[in-house]
Amino acid sequence: ARGFDLSEDTLMRVAVFRTGDRSYRFVWSFHHIVMDGWCLSLMTDEVFGVYAALLENKQPELAPVKPYSDYIEWLEHQDAQEATRYWSDYLAGFEQQTLLPTENSQASEAEWDKDSDRSDQSSHSGYVLEKLPFMLGKERSAALKQMAKQQHVTINTLLQSVWGVILQKYNNHQDVVFGSVVSG
Repeated sequence: ARGFDLSEDTLMRVAVFRTGDRSYRFVWSFHHIVMDGWCLSLMTDEVFGVYAALLENKQPELAPVKPYSDYIEWLEHQDAQEATRYWSDYLAGFEQQTLLPTENSQASEAEWDKDSDRSDQSSHSGYVLEKLPFMLGKERSAALKQMAKQQHVTINTLLQSVWGVILQKYNNHQDVVFGSVVSG
């Protein structure tokens, strides 16, 4: 609940709480910049594998690792012009614009504005910007996690795929292009 301040905090915290005579809770908090869903399972497998070995008075066996600097070095040697050429060729001929419906297009204002407060909304190019918070609940969250796991993708990739299908349906097109804006 405390969160992390990137400018001041250690980006990983571990705490062990005794909850009974022979029971404990292990709480491992970290910022997403340090670990994501892919490496979390690798890290927990390794940490608890070491723990299990130590409980049995055995020497933990860890697989050799490559330093992150190897990946950065590989990344720096990639040809940016070749990557640009690849994506330009891949997207060649794609000229349709991927749009969302506006209030004046496919849906009436009543359909889009059920019980919403417009006091803090801004409009851009006919679109209404608003936040619609909702809770998925434990069952739907578990189902999404299971689906992502079965497909060997992250929840983020799964949700972006769903977003692509939604855009495909709204635009009545086979192909959809969308992205995100990264500000520096």
